Parts: sequence; structure tokens; C-alpha cells
Amino acid sequence: MDVYKGVKITSKNLRINTANKSQISSFNILKSDVFFTPSSETRNDLGFAKTALETIEQGVFSYHLIRYRQKNKTFYESFIDYIVRTSRYRIIFYKEAVGAQRYVLSIKTFNNTVIPKPTIQEQERIVFLLNIIDSLITLHQRELKNLKNFKKSLFQKMIVGKNLTILSTTLTKMTNVWEQERFNLLFRFVCKKGFKNLPILAATKENGMQKRQDINFNVQFNLDNIIKYKLVEPGQFVIHLSSYDSGLAHSAILGVTSPAYSVVDFINKENNDDKFWTFILKSKSFIDKLSSISYGLRVGKSINLNELNNIQLKSTNLIEQNKISKLFSLLNSLIALHQRELKILKIFKKSLFVKMIVGKNLTILSVALTKMTNVWEQERLGNLYQFGKSGGTPLSSNKEFYNGHIPFLSITDISNSDTYIYKTEKNITLKGLKNSSAWIVPKDSISLAMYASIGKVAILKNNVSTSQAIFNMVFSDELNLRDFIFYALKRMELLKLWNSLSSSGTQSNLTSEIIKNYKITLTKNFSERHKINKLFNKIYSLITLHQRGQFRRENEKKIRNFVL
Repeated sequence: MDVYKGVKITSKNLRINTANKSQISSFNILKSDVFFTPSSETRNDLGFAKTALETIEQGVFSYHLIRYRQKNKTFYESFIDYIVRTSRYRIIFYKEAVGAQRYVLSIKTFNNTVIPKPTIQEQERIVFLLNIIDSLITLHQRELKNLKNFKKSLFQKMIVGKNLTILSTTLTKMTNVWEQERFNLLFRFVCKKGFKNLPILAATKENGMQKRQDINFNVQFNLDNIIKYKLVEPGQFVIHLSSYDSGLAHSAILGVTSPAYSVVDFINKENNDDKFWTFILKSKSFIDKLSSISYGLRVGKSINLNELNNIQLKSTNLIEQNKISKLFSLLNSLIALHQRELKILKIFKKSLFVKMIVGKNLTILSVALTKMTNVWEQERLGNLYQFGKSGGTPLSSNKEFYNGHIPFLSITDISNSDTYIYKTEKNITLKGLKNSSAWIVPKDSISLAMYASIGKVAILKNNVSTSQAIFNMVFSDELNLRDFIFYALKRMELLKLWNSLSSSGTQSNLTSEIIKNYKITLTKNFSERHKINKLFNKIYSLITLHQRGQFRRENEKKIRNFVL
């Protein structure tokens, strides 16, 4: 088990090893056991924890770990795991570590460490929230890795020969001959000076030419010397001090740059896509060629421009260049989006840890969940909505009942949804509505599946009719309570808590009575509900975007449209 990396302790995640009866008896793993890392080569790796989520038959743990067994199940699963990752405990364990080449935390240190103990219900809410954030972070990391590998594979699969095929399924039918040209037959060096009123540009490794003021690049220089700076126009490239290991910097803006740099432009602009050449002139194969003609110390390396002129480059026609540049631009946008959202999620998660106040109360977010001192009460779900009822299905054999203008929500629709229902697969007619138990469920109501995907919940974004397999809850115009109940029901769905309440039979189902009598724990304080709703609205907007895969499908479609 890898406690430091936070790998879940389940039977599926353990390695197979040999152990005798004595070891199995002494080092067994029971559900809710908490394992700590007591030693490491660095202080920063000490005191991490992971809780066993199940009892593992014949399982044993490594002697490198310390096991604590809860007496009365005081802590909810994974709560301690998150607590000891907060800055407070990182500092405590860092200071308490002893050793030289290897650092150790004593049993006494662990025994004397005080862990906050909110109610089990509050611990469960905290773990639920942090698990969601961890899942989103993992999702973004996986997507980011896949996109980077995909982009890398495109470069690797650029076949230099008669034809260029980046991916057989992506850029097929690119049958134009790619011709070899020397650098100096494609590009020329330009040197225009004397422009006083243009912004000064700096070369960056990743983002090309940028205004100095936008990247906080402060260099003292004599303003009178600006007339000696070289003009850089949109679509041109710059050879700078780091070009030997990062390629040429593309400029999308007008400005001037250091006279120490060399500015490169196309000989024939009409037949070349500068964005396409941005990828080529920053590709690994081109950088390798630049490295072979770079001389001097690492910091002051210079590229031999005469040798650069003789470098052979492959080029294709403008149409093909446009398709390839659009593909790579889209990939870069997707990568940037994932990087940005991954950063936001990590900052958000870190803020939760930082703001976990260890004392009488545990506060997750000062903005979202502070001063939650109001009493939470249990209330029958049936007392919280304005009107609730299941739907009905018109006779399927009667064609006059279907293909009308009234959306008809089925189990399939709600099963394939995430949070909101915008449209349905089937429509019924007014005649079908009148000749069945179906009724018009108003927009902004909550629909909950009673059969098949039991507990699946969604919010209606249009007026619809529904089948008898769906229970619908109508709320007043005030949506504060509606949203709070939706997230409470969403928690039931995600944790599959309805399963234990469903009626038994050939197929487990929910009934209207089960739903009406289910008790929701809630705060009746409007402001408190608003803060909680605001927090979960942000989280579920991310979940909705990524879990249903719409993000990937839409952009893969764009890629195919661009290149086929």
C-alpha cells in the first residue's frame, strides 16, 4: 500500500506477497484501521495517513508503517487522512522529526498528537466534498496527460516522405507532396529600426513574444536606445537567447525587441500559415537541429545563422498547413484549459486545508461554510416541496399519442443526464397526455428515478411530462430550498443510499411513499443554505462538464471537422 501517495487501501490496490500465520495475525488489516508513515528520507514525507476502507482477508501491512485501530469508530473514513495533510499537522510532524540521513516520528509523537473530532455527520460532509475535489483533480490530470501524449504522438507520427499522415484516423487524405526546402529559401532575416512608440516585446519559451509589461519583465535601459530596437510584426519569428532549447518565438503582436535578437519573416507570406510554422519551429526535431549549430556557454549560447540557413525543412501547401495548425491550436487550447482548471482546483483544495480551523468548530471555507451555528433539523421530504407525484405513460401501441410537441421524460433520459434535463428522446401529443396519468411537470422541478437507475436525480430546465417510473417534486418560485434538497438527493444518488430503502422484488424500486417519508437533514436558515448552494453549484458545474464527457466529444468533433 502506498500511504504517502494516498492510494486507497482496498483489496484491489494491494500487492501480492507471502506472509506466515503469525504475520497475518499481527499485521492484519481491518476496516477503519489508520496507517501512518513514521519514517522517511525527508521531513516533508512524514505523518501522512490512509484509512482502510474495508477489512482485507489475509492482508498484512508493511513494517514501514504504523497502524492505529479505532476503539469506537470515532472518525469517518478518510477524515484523518485529510486532516493530517493540513498545514498545521505538516508543521507539527516536520518539527517533531528526528534523525540525520533518515527522519523518524516517535510513537510518543503520534500518541500525543491531538486530532479534532467534529460529529460523524460533519466529518462525512467534509470527506464527501474533498473526495469530489480529488476526483476532479485526478480527472484533469488524466485528461491533461492524455492530451499531451496525443500532441506528442502527432509530432512523432509526422511522416516525412511523399505524404504526411499525422494520424490515420485524424488527418487522412493529405496526399500532397511535402517538399524539402532550405531555411533560407523559406525565411529571410529582417531588420527595421527607428520605432519609438511601440511596446517593447520579450521572448518567452512557451508563449512566444509578449509585451514586457504584461509579464513583469523589468530591465533597466536607456529610453533613447529604443530607436535601436528591431521591429517585430505579427506573423514573424524571433531568434532569442533561449532558442537553442525552445525554438523560435512566434509573435502575434506588433512591437520592438532587443537588437541582440534576430527577426525572421517569410519570403512568401501568401503561401504560408505562420501558426503552422510555429509548431514546426518549436518541434523537438527542429530544436535538436538548432542545438547542433549552437555554440558557447549555456547562458550565452548563440546560433550560427549561416548554418541555420542550410537546415532542411519539410513544407506542404497552404490548405494542409491550415488544417494542421487548427488541430494543434485546438489541442493547445484544451491543454491550457485543463492546466488552468487543474490549478484552480488545487488552489481551492489547498484553501480548504489552510482554512480548516482546529478548535471547537471545524470550518471548511470562510466564504462558503463559516459560522454554520444554526441547528440542523430533520424533515420529511414530503413536507418540503409544494407538490409531488409520479408521471404516467400513454399506451405505446397508439401512434396518435406520440411524436407530438410535449417532451416526455423517460428513465433513459434521466439516466443519461447530469444535473439538468434540457431535452428528451421522445415527445407525446396532447391526446396522449389526456389519455394517461402523465401531467405537465413545470420547469425547475426535481425529477427522481424510482425504477432501474433508482435515485438518479435531475433538475428540469423545461416543462415536461414524465413516465410513471419518475417521481417529480414541484417547488415554489424560491429556489434556495430546491437547490439544497437537490444536493442532498444528489448525495443519496452518489452514495447509493436509496438502495437500502428500495422495495424488494424481482427488481428493486422506490415508491412514492418511500420518497415522501425520507427524512432530509437541513438547515432552515436561508443565508446558510445559500452559502452551501453556492459552493456546490461551482463544484457540480465542473462535475457536469467532465463526467458526461461532453467536453471531449464536442472538441473531438471539432478536430474531425477541421482535418477531414
